[in-house]
Amino acid sequence: MSNNHWSKAIGESTNEAIKDMFKTQGRLQQPTSIWARASVDILSIEEKILCELLILESTDDELECRLEMRHQTVSACRRGLVKKKPDSLVVATGCTRPTRSGRHANVWRLTDAGKIKATEIVNAKIK
Repeated sequence: MSNNHWSKAIGESTNEAIKDMFKTQGRLQQPTSIWARASVDILSIEEKILCELLILESTDDELECRLEMRHQTVSACRRGLVKKKPDSLVVATGCTRPTRSGRHANVWRLTDAGKIKATEIVNAKIK
């Protein structure tokens, strides 16, 4: 939808509010990208990644193998956990390990907030 179409359809001030919702790191995201992300069960992907990292610090590549997920899915979701507000749930350890392709990749671990969240997820699944 063009900016002009948004303005005509919903009014200028509402248009700006909607544009702000679609901004990611200063870039305007297409509404279809937002809807596609919303259609995926992000919470369960986040839960799986958090639980895996509760067990073992891992690279994205290792998470991809263990969870049988695509690189784009794992890295995007893990990045969201790093950027989570107010507290990041995942951080880089400062170490790297080789991936299947031989490149070095960051090893990720849970923060204290991430450990609490992952433990809550595990406890909820046990009940």
